[in-house]
Amino acid sequence: MHLFSLKSLPLLSIHLSESPSRRHALISAFGKPSAKIPVFLEGEDVEGEVRLELKGLKRYSHRGVRINLYGVRRFKSQKENDSSFIYISKELLPAGTLFEDLCLPFLFRHFDRPFESYYGHKL
Repeated sequence: MHLFSLKSLPLLSIHLSESPSRRHALISAFGKPSAKIPVFLEGEDVEGEVRLELKGLKRYSHRGVRINLYGVRRFKSQKENDSSFIYISKELLPAGTLFEDLCLPFLFRHFDRPFESYYGHKL
C-alpha cells in the first residue's frame, strides 16, 4: 500500500539470466548480511527481465521504467569504503499507462570498465 493513499502499487521484480556455476557475493546493509548477488566479470553479458504485475489493478500510470547497472569495487581492508567504477542506465519503457502485466527484457552487452585495473600484489 502507498503511504498517503488507498491505491495499491504494482509488483516489480528483476530476474537475471545466469548460469548455475556463477559465483555469488554476500552483500550487507547496516552490518548484517542481507542478500546474495551474482558476480559478473568484465566482458560478460548481463541480461534478464523486469516484470511488472498489476496485482488486480485495471490500469497504472507511471513515469517510465529504467534499469541501472552499478559496478562496485569492495576492498577487503576498507569495508566501509566501496568504490563505484561503472554506471550504465537503460530506459526500458517510456512514461505512460499500463493496462496489463508486462515483461521487459534487458541486456547490457560486454560492459567495459572506463578505467584500467591494476593486477599485482600491492596497491
